[in-house]
Amino acid sequence: MGVMYNTGSKTQVTHYKQGTLIIDIINPKTDQLIWRGAADGRLPKATDREKSDELVQKYVAKILSNFPPKNRRAMLPHEIPGLLSP
Repeated sequence: MGVMYNTGSKTQVTHYKQGTLIIDIINPKTDQLIWRGAADGRLPKATDREKSDELVQKYVAKILSNFPPKNRRAMLPHEIPGLLSP
């Protein structure tokens, strides 16, 4: 799996493990990546919609608990747990 995103004049492709939820915070004025958070896991196959939504909300809350970043620097793709190098 991979994700493509544009960082100004450069497009970057990053490979990640299936089941990874990535949240990017982009500066709307510059279109630059400010912060990226990620978590990986799988929803159980027999999970109903309500339980799936609840689990996704927990993943999102976990990811966003690290925002805003303490060091104010955007994480590079290779620094994000769960992402695989190309």
